[in-house]
Amino acid sequence: MLHFPVEIACEVEADPDEVTFRWEFNSSFGTLELAPTTTVGRKSVVHYIPRSEQDYGTLSCWGRNRVGLQRMPCLFVVIPAEPPSAVHNCSVGQETEHFFRVSCYEGKDGGLNQYFHTEVRGPDSSLLLNLTSQTADFAIRGLSPGTVYTLTLYAVNAKGRSVPLVLKASTLSTPESQTRRGKLFLTYNNN
Repeated sequence: MLHFPVEIACEVEADPDEVTFRWEFNSSFGTLELAPTTTVGRKSVVHYIPRSEQDYGTLSCWGRNRVGLQRMPCLFVVIPAEPPSAVHNCSVGQETEHFFRVSCYEGKDGGLNQYFHTEVRGPDSSLLLNLTSQTADFAIRGLSPGTVYTLTLYAVNAKGRSVPLVLKASTLSTPESQTRRGKLFLTYNNN
């Protein structure tokens, strides 16, 4: 994402462990040497801010001690962030008369922190609940028995939201209403 700082850490194994680092940025527009932001022991960190489309490419990091220069650099590819991918493979479980749980697999985060939303709509399509979670797992409470709900689930990050996933879920009917639907009623009399 343009103007979004990226912190990249390069840590090497070295003996002796007194190491200096060299950072280099390479794109189709050329190569540029970068100064590390911090270096402590065998770890160096560079803060990198893409300011234009030309600033996406590969960062290379080499460690050097008195024995010599690292043969192969550590490579980090900096690509533009994007909206997250949709959740998938959702399942509904733990249904009761007033509750169910929806669990989904998370899609790709688009390179940024993401969070998840679900909108719960009743049979008349009115919005009943709008929930947010750090994971793609929702406990839906306070529902009516024997009701089919429409759920719209999507992921969100700083670049936007994913394509929504729509599914139906229902609560269990009350035991009394389940009995009345049957063809046989049993009556118990103490006499």
